[in-house]
Amino acid sequence: MVPNGPTITGELDLPGGLPSPRSGVIVTDRLTKAYGARDAVHDLSITVQRGEVYGLLGPNGAGKTTTLRMLLGLVRPSRGSVLVLDAAPGTTGGLRRVGSLVEEPALYPYLSGRDNLRTLARYSGVRAARVDEVLDLVGLLPRARDKVKTYSLGMRQRLGVAAALLKDPELLILDEPTNGLDPQGMAAMRELVRDVGTDGRTVLLSSHLLAEVEQICDRVGVIRDGRLVAQGPVSQLRGALTVRIDAEPVERARRLLCERDDVESVDQDGATLIVAAPADAAAAINTALVGQGVTVSHLSVQQQSLEDVFLQMTAAELQ
Repeated sequence: MVPNGPTITGELDLPGGLPSPRSGVIVTDRLTKAYGARDAVHDLSITVQRGEVYGLLGPNGAGKTTTLRMLLGLVRPSRGSVLVLDAAPGTTGGLRRVGSLVEEPALYPYLSGRDNLRTLARYSGVRAARVDEVLDLVGLLPRARDKVKTYSLGMRQRLGVAAALLKDPELLILDEPTNGLDPQGMAAMRELVRDVGTDGRTVLLSSHLLAEVEQICDRVGVIRDGRLVAQGPVSQLRGALTVRIDAEPVERARRLLCERDDVESVDQDGATLIVAAPADAAAAINTALVGQGVTVSHLSVQQQSLEDVFLQMTAAELQ
């Protein structure tokens, strides 16, 4: 358990193991995939709400790709239930509303980026004008005529996202979209996912890169060894701020802090007060103390990164 940061697991408690269609764009209930005696995914219950960017976070081998494959109908679950856009995974009607990039994009290297998308558009029944629209959206329109074999890894990843966006889907599923990219490519992909996620679409992405998820996602589900460790908003999982305050008189400062509704706890390390408070409370605390005649000589704010939280969540399992 993460100090000052409540974890949310088992959010679904539905009779008969059947998710409610109105609960979210994606709803899984005790979703499990077994390979022999080993569960690659075990009793996974997550909810992805409409219009959010949801990150499925975990180390390599945690079961992220297997989960995405089950959501797309590429892998049949061993047990449990799942609905994607109110439909069973892999149905024709559902797939028309879903765009996906799982692992590496499948591209024709000797065709141009534009011709790759034109080929896919014809098979998908997408209007031809949509091709240049998505190329422009991912920043590849200036290189549209170039053969894919001349593209960098980052450009191929962006072309894969463009292919996923061809049908103008309601739901976009991306598996490790920044995998193998250099820092510049990661930044470009991060900006692209954020733009897509603010355009009324729902985005589900998997990643083992905690800093990336922290910057992109509204909510995350943390999994390890196929099991859900926690699920909730990034800010909630990171927990309360730790505010260190040097103030005089210290006892008066402590008393004033303990009376505040936005202070969760107050500890003391010598002359320093250690306060747990919400993320937006530090300035208000400082103003209140000074307003009551307390001299604040030092105030510093710290908050756990998502990486710190993840390592704490999984420490017991690793031991």
